[in-house]
Amino acid sequence: MSEHLELRNSQEIRDWINRNSYDVVNLDSESPRFFQPRFTVASGPMQMFGVQHTYLQDDEQPIVSLQRSFRAISAEDALRQYLRESKERSSGMGEDRVGFRLYMKAGSRDYETIKVFKESGESRP
Repeated sequence: MSEHLELRNSQEIRDWINRNSYDVVNLDSESPRFFQPRFTVASGPMQMFGVQHTYLQDDEQPIVSLQRSFRAISAEDALRQYLRESKERSSGMGEDRVGFRLYMKAGSRDYETIKVFKESGESRP
């Protein structure tokens, strides 16, 4: 269990998903993107972890980064939660409303990265 996890390219993302036995079960926007039947939650203190999923252009320049926070016991647990959540999320109302919809699963493009980090309350990477 770690406080930081960095997957530097799509192949590393796919390898991590395969090592952790995730399978895509449904493309419906309301269902989880991944399913992991053997995963059991480990015990330990809950902490705040950030997940930053960045999509890159062919020249590896960032296009967009999606950042989410999760209460988890480790970086790996936070990444599992990110992979399980629904593809569409929104928050806020009026001018403060922000939302996103993911049309591809993690690791499906050639150029993307995922960083998971323990949040200290001060700043993000």
